Amino acid sequence: TILLCCQGFDAETKEMAINFSPTTWGNARSCDGNLSKDTFLVYLMGDHFSIGYGCFSPAIEKAANKYISAHGGGYTVKNISGCHPDTLYEYLIAGTPVLCWATDGMIEPEYYETWYDNATGEKLDWYLNEHCFVLAGFNIANSTVTLNDPMKGIIDYNIDKFEIRFKQMYSQAIVIIPDSAEAVTETAAVVTETEELPETSDVS
Repeated sequence: TILLCCQGFDAETKEMAINFSPTTWGNARSCDGNLSKDTFLVYLMGDHFSIGYGCFSPAIEKAANKYISAHGGGYTVKNISGCHPDTLYEYLIAGTPVLCWATDGMIEPEYYETWYDNATGEKLDWYLNEHCFVLAGFNIANSTVTLNDPMKGIIDYNIDKFEIRFKQMYSQAIVIIPDSAEAVTETAAVVTETEELPETSDVS
């Protein structure tokens, strides 16, 4: 919602949650003695307004695309997950805020539960403290990043700690780019050094 508002949309959190976010309670079942559920890669697992797990960038990408399509289009959602942290800063220099994943308060991610994807059989590990926010600025001289955090507001963190947590949460990030010749030219210079988003969720 914050990222959409940065691009001029009148997005509201409740509207996003109810009408655009792909959600599931997991559809838990036992398969060959293993717990199987839906995946947080595709859905937000749980309830926006009470309890749940969270979701990763593909689910947010889907929600943002659905919202933009329903509100006149004109923007492209780019999932830049796997990028080097420097790419995030390049987008900011170009005037584009970045939705990214790290942890709440930059604390260490904590293993919580393992299950297998109902659709693919892929092993999935969920870690507590996963959190999303919009990267709004950075200051190399002060070694800080500025985040627009939906739970804490505008807050600064140490840039090295942020980059560690960003990588631990699989370097996930999303930007929204206007569909214009100026935007294409502006973002063409952004250099992306990619690290593949793992199919399984083992935090090293």
